[in-house]
Amino acid sequence: MNLTIFANSTLYTPMQDGTIIDEKSQSCLTYLQNNYNVNGIWINGLTIFHILNMHSNFLVERFRRNVILLDIGVVEALTHPAANFLHWCCMYLQSQGMTAEFKTYVLPYMTWASAHLTNKDRINENYYPLLNTNDYGNLLSIFLKLVEGFSVIVLGMNKPNMSNELLCKEWYTQANIYNERIKTITMWNSNCVFIDRWNLLSEYVVDTTHLTPEGHIRLFDIINCELQTIKTKWE
Repeated sequence: MNLTIFANSTLYTPMQDGTIIDEKSQSCLTYLQNNYNVNGIWINGLTIFHILNMHSNFLVERFRRNVILLDIGVVEALTHPAANFLHWCCMYLQSQGMTAEFKTYVLPYMTWASAHLTNKDRINENYYPLLNTNDYGNLLSIFLKLVEGFSVIVLGMNKPNMSNELLCKEWYTQANIYNERIKTITMWNSNCVFIDRWNLLSEYVVDTTHLTPEGHIRLFDIINCELQTIKTKWE
């Protein structure tokens, strides 16, 4: 079985007490790599654009022998102050350049954020989402249509740990709205399975999305169970 993973840092960054654990062997991604033939993209920020532009490079074998694991949407879902928003945008442009999707969905916000960043009056700081919920939903629908011949496992959002004082209070609501949109779109596609991390893994979430090492083990077990179910259907 070939497993193509398109993911953000949630899948490969275990944390404990707010600190990133350097030992990547404790991440869900590593557990998957140890058990399956894995390739793909794992990158932070605007991951949906990366996979729309590059997914065909990583799908080794059509249909039955290639499963897709999708874990995206965290950075896109949450609003950021102008400086942070522009940071994420510039990171994407540096690696991918000005794509059609970026120009349509993100560039207008960059113009507004840049104007605000240069404004000396910072009292009423504006916050910008990398993608609003409707735009993200449209892009996710496009991607799932492109891969309708594959079995796809879609991970929902993790429930932000609001006991973490560093989190903005708005992020819980924003993440929940994104999660519901991801779930709805996934359920529209018969080749997709939705994993409800919001309810299954909330006790392991450290910040907005990152899991403890125990959470990574639990996530791997859930994904592995789905993969074995898919494999059984093939046989």
